Parts: sequence; structure tokens; C-alpha cells
Amino acid sequence: MSAAVADLKTLEEELDEECARELAAAFLEDAAAAVSGIQAAISARNFEELKVHAHALKGCCRTIKAADAEQLSTELESAAINQSWPEVGNMLPKMAAAYNALCAFINSYLGK
Repeated sequence: MSAAVADLKTLEEELDEECARELAAAFLEDAAAAVSGIQAAISARNFEELKVHAHALKGCCRTIKAADAEQLSTELESAAINQSWPEVGNMLPKMAAAYNALCAFINSYLGK
């Protein structure tokens, strides 16, 4: 994982600081919903729902330029498409670590 888990400075340059902050705050809410959906899908052993929520998380990560987390979300989505619980299981610790680091980074960025 790179030091900056999301490239919010580039986002600020492309948009503006206020918009970047709004997107970062929205990420926390939207990604939490996606992660909750991922957890529910795994508990229900539902590949289709897992794919949907992993795809949503991938989009959240892309929006704030969190490339590493986006890649992990893509891999989780692929595991769901491949219907491989072992692959999903291997992804979960990496996904959890990336998500937690990203949320901490964003909370710090937002001064929370």
C-alpha cells in the first residue's frame, strides 16, 4: 500500500478543495454501505450480491483516486464472478486492511 492511500491532492487540483472534501466525506458513507453489503453477501454465500457490492466499492474508490483499494475491489469482484469462496476468503484480510487504512486517511484529511 502506498503512503497516500488516496490521491486527494490531485482530486483537489482537478476539481477544488471543497469538492474533494465533499467526495471524501461521501466516500465514507457510500463505502460503508458497500462494505456492509459485502459482509452480508458473504454471510449469505451470495455471489451475485457480492459482485454488486464489490463493484460499488470499486466505484467509490475510483472516485477518490484510491488506486490500491480500487484494485483490491476489482479482485474481489472477479472472485465473485468466478464464484470462488477460497479466493474471496483470501481477499478479505487485504480488503479489510485497505479499507481501514483508507477510512483513517480520509478521516485525517477531513480533520476528524
